[in-house]
Amino acid sequence: MTGFCKTKIPAEVMAALEPIKDNEEAVKAYGIHLGTEMCKKIMAHGIKTVHLYTLNMEKSALAILM
Repeated sequence: MTGFCKTKIPAEVMAALEPIKDNEEAVKAYGIHLGTEMCKKIMAHGIKTVHLYTLNMEKSALAILM
């Protein structure tokens, strides 16, 4: 996906994923945590809405919203 979008994953995210990369549940939990923290930071700066692209991972998106 990053190649298609021509984006880069931050080094700290890659470092956090490295030890858990073979554990699907741990990767999902990390993604939910990261997404939740990003939303909190965005909203703390006065943004009132966020748009989450689920990429067929609607359970993770719902977990972020919860």
